[in-house]
Amino acid sequence: MTTGHKQTKIWNVRSGSCIRTLDTGYGLCGMFLPGNRHIVIGTKKGLLEMYEISSATAVERIQAHDGTLWSISANPNNKGFVTGGSDKDVKFWEYQVKRTKEGIASVGLLLAKEMKMTDEVLCVSYSANGKWV
Repeated sequence: MTTGHKQTKIWNVRSGSCIRTLDTGYGLCGMFLPGNRHIVIGTKKGLLEMYEISSATAVERIQAHDGTLWSISANPNNKGFVTGGSDKDVKFWEYQVKRTKEGIASVGLLLAKEMKMTDEVLCVSYSANGKWV
């Protein structure tokens, strides 16, 4: 996956061809969710944007940071991820199952915890065992 100004592209590594182009915000970071059916990107405006890859549709948009969302890192337990932004916050997110009125399940995001830093968070990363950030 690559992301930039107004578009995110999904690539086939073997062939080098773009298999899907999504119209998104100004993406600065991103990752695939477990199962490889969804992606989430962090934007210049501080949004977390989640998309279903097969339909190229937005599933959820959350104002995650007050300012630029610089970095995102998957939790090795596959239950969530962490973000860092220009607002000096580190935020921990968990995946949750949401249900429509019709009972149809979909994936969503839940803010689980926040930590305030003294400077902008330009990069955030989990340790391999998920014990440290």
